[in-house]
Amino acid sequence: METLRATPVDAPAWHFGAKPRVAGWWRRRQAHEVTIHLHDAQSAVGKVLAIDAALAADGVAEVRSVFFPRQVRLGRIPALEHAMALVVGETGERFVFAGDGLSPDAEVEATVAGPAEALYLLIWGRISVDDPRLQVSGDGAAARAVLAAGLVP
Repeated sequence: METLRATPVDAPAWHFGAKPRVAGWWRRRQAHEVTIHLHDAQSAVGKVLAIDAALAADGVAEVRSVFFPRQVRLGRIPALEHAMALVVGETGERFVFAGDGLSPDAEVEATVAGPAEALYLLIWGRISVDDPRLQVSGDGAAARAVLAAGLVP
C-alpha cells in the first residue's frame, strides 16, 4: 500500500493492460483484486459488506476492457458466439461482451441489468443470473453462455 500511495499515478510502470503503461493502472487493479477476495473471505464467514457502487461499476468496466479481450487474445477462450450487455442500474452504463472484445457496439442477444454490485459479482462468478437483484431480457441461454465462457482468468 505504501508503494501504491507513494508512486505517482503517471509514473512509468509495466502492466498487462492497454497503454499508457503507468502506475495508476495498478491502483485500479489492486482495488478490484482486494475487493473480490475480501468479498470471498466475508462470504466464508457469513458477514458480507456492501461493495461501493462506483467501484463495482468500474470493476465491470475493467473486465470488459482488460480481462475479456485479453482472454481471447491469449487464446484462453475463443471469440464469443453470443453477445450480452450488462447495464448498471445506478448509472445506465452499458457494457457489451461480444466476439473478441473489440466490438463494443455489437448487437446483443441478451441484456442483464441490475445494481453495480450484483453485476460485479456476476461477472466474477460469485453469483448467477438467477440472483433476484438481476433482470435478464432477451435470450437467457445466450447470457449464460457468455458468462460461462471464461471472461476472467
